[in-house]
Amino acid sequence: MQNKALVIILVIFWGVEASQGHAEVTFAIETSQGIVSIVDPVSGERTFVSSIGGGNGIASATHDPFTDTTYVIAGNNLMTLNRFEGSLALIGALDRPNMRAVAFDHSTRRLWGATSQQLLLFDETDGSSTVVGDFGLIATDLSFDPTSDVLYGVSNISNSLFTVDTSTGAATLSDQTIGFEGATALTIDSMGNAFGTDLGPSLGFTQYLSIDTDTGIANPIGDRIQSELYTAVFSASASPSAIPEPAVGIVLGSFLCIGVMRRGQRVAR
Repeated sequence: MQNKALVIILVIFWGVEASQGHAEVTFAIETSQGIVSIVDPVSGERTFVSSIGGGNGIASATHDPFTDTTYVIAGNNLMTLNRFEGSLALIGALDRPNMRAVAFDHSTRRLWGATSQQLLLFDETDGSSTVVGDFGLIATDLSFDPTSDVLYGVSNISNSLFTVDTSTGAATLSDQTIGFEGATALTIDSMGNAFGTDLGPSLGFTQYLSIDTDTGIANPIGDRIQSELYTAVFSASASPSAIPEPAVGIVLGSFLCIGVMRRGQRVAR
């Protein structure tokens, strides 16, 4: 009986790991030319992945690793992005103006969003939203830390990192400013590493940032990129994820359990 239980646990664990077993990287979206790139976290060098096309109006992006789905705010629409093909698919028109951010919660698997002043909860099937509450400041982007389930945000007005109470929407500023001129985008990977972009006070360049969520202080990654505006960043696997069907795990587990049972019967004889 213990052997059977152990095999079932191992099969379930294998299924979870298989769905997220690809190397995770940081993607960045340049809005004027519509370029999707992978950014090196040390040098800031960019590797071209795909082209969406310019003028897409993408303001924020987030990724659901469980379904390998990237969500974006583009114009006033909620859309999905195929990061490898550069194609966008409409989910629905957003039901309020000035949408600024979208963030996936790994714990609840819910999709959150924001206007510049309010925290929202999205219906990812049609783009409709419910207001949770006011931030009490101007927000530019949001991202959940998968290691702590804390919702963080950045503001290009106060140039600060902040945390958000998801039950009320209230924001709490970090003690330190980020130290740059126009914090615009934010993503936190599965290890709790935070990255962002700074577009300057007049939207004239992009500076990649590594952000310490404990202190709120940011350090530059690489050199400034002139005349390119990377308005959205997200963390995702470097190749398409293989999402296993539940039935696969069940069938495999059944065969393994049968094998263990038969082996046990032979030993008993």
